[in-house]
Amino acid sequence: MKNNEDFEYVKRIAQELEELVNNEYVSFNGDFYKVEEDENGDRYANVDGVIYKEGDDENDLNDLDYFGIWDYFEDCFDIEYTCDAQKEYKAVRIMIACGGPNIYVNTRSGDVELYWWTESARYPLAKEVIEEIDGFFEEQFNCI
Repeated sequence: MKNNEDFEYVKRIAQELEELVNNEYVSFNGDFYKVEEDENGDRYANVDGVIYKEGDDENDLNDLDYFGIWDYFEDCFDIEYTCDAQKEYKAVRIMIACGGPNIYVNTRSGDVELYWWTESARYPLAKEVIEEIDGFFEEQFNCI
């Protein structure tokens, strides 16, 4: 990969995470769809051309599974926790891709990181994304 392509790749991942934190999504058959509001304020999701609305007898939006940022990390390859001397959570580094390139979401550095042989690229995560990720993984860490 070229360095510019690497940068665009990590940037796209950071933007996806921000989109997941700032918007609501539902999942259906392994894909996820944005929940939107129509002009009347009714919430709906367009799932492959089928409109799911809250309270619809046939296609109720509430019958779909909510898709949150934690679902994004469900199939991650590795999780590295950082804790202090009192064993309190400080940050997490999550490997979301490996084998070429290796990609991490790192709340300590606040970046999406990419490594591929001698090349590397980083893109900063939005503050609300870091807080959302840390909130979830701190809860997981405290259960260990």
